[in-house]
Amino acid sequence: MRRLDLSGRVVAITGGARGIGLATGRAAARRGATIAVIDLDGELAGRAAAELGSASFGLRADVSNLEELEHAVSVIVERLGGIDVLVANAGVGPWTTTVEVGDREHQRRVLDVNLHGVWNTAWAGASRVTARHGHLVIVSSIAAFTLTPGWAAYAASKAAVEQLARSMRIELAPVGTTVGVAHFGVIDTELVRQFEADPVARAFELRAPALVSRAASAESAGEALVRDIERRRPRTIFPRWWAIPYALRGVAGPVGDALIVRDRRSLALMAQTRARDLELEEAP
Repeated sequence: MRRLDLSGRVVAITGGARGIGLATGRAAARRGATIAVIDLDGELAGRAAAELGSASFGLRADVSNLEELEHAVSVIVERLGGIDVLVANAGVGPWTTTVEVGDREHQRRVLDVNLHGVWNTAWAGASRVTARHGHLVIVSSIAAFTLTPGWAAYAASKAAVEQLARSMRIELAPVGTTVGVAHFGVIDTELVRQFEADPVARAFELRAPALVSRAASAESAGEALVRDIERRRPRTIFPRWWAIPYALRGVAGPVGDALIVRDRRSLALMAQTRARDLELEEAP
């Protein structure tokens, strides 16, 4: 399809008040787009939108609540006339815990936001995007195709939304609408910093090669995503070198599984996590 010129277009971004979402809004605004910032923190959304241009605006919505999202979308359409690009970016990060005895409330929240919240975003906004033959982006993660012991809910949600994007790309092709999925590695955001505050997560990170754990800036991630939106690309992988393990995941995945299940230090970290989960479960 033709390149998508963002000048004069309306770009709506969930989780758009900070991190990759805000960086994406900045990159799109530099190309002349008007940005609708949707965020759980309405005040922060307003402040973020204020820097993105006079016509841009922010509004509050919890993506895990379909009614709130539908209302937000209706406000955007009423004020700006429609939506050309919708970025389903809102998400919460993982806390290291086990499925068996871990923090179920946390795992439910991760699934509610990262999976059901993305689904709600598609339900609330996809028809608005198809009306203008636009582009929908679903933000996944490298966790969708890498081994992530201790972060099962997060990885499962990101793998699921990758498949959602792939299915929707075919479903919407007949009506001239494109869909992309974004896989980001370690990006310097508040979400990643909170994740790294967990000592078990930090221990795993320290064991990874420097190339894997080196954080890229949110601004570079947002710029990469917007370039791919303009090209209507089916996927964004950033940093770019992650395209290699993505392409090899059918082989690298089983090999990685076989290696890590025999790695004593990794197993010790998982035992530590499980013991911590049990202590929290038994606490009064």
